[in-house]
Amino acid sequence: MANVDFFSGIAYSELGIAPVAFTPIFAMARVSGWLAHWLEQLEHNRIFRPTQKYIGGHNQPYVPMVERS
Repeated sequence: MANVDFFSGIAYSELGIAPVAFTPIFAMARVSGWLAHWLEQLEHNRIFRPTQKYIGGHNQPYVPMVERS
């Protein structure tokens, strides 16, 4: 998956926004997340991540691309 900033940059360019403003705009969009991580680190001395569980199959046989449906 491509970074969303790639597509945002195209949109900003089409809106007539100068390329030198792209980086500050990208950073502003992330400040709340950066601050949330910083506050978590200060409070608990660790950064929390959502729990992830793999629910797919295990030990599945490899099927070559030409044989897949």
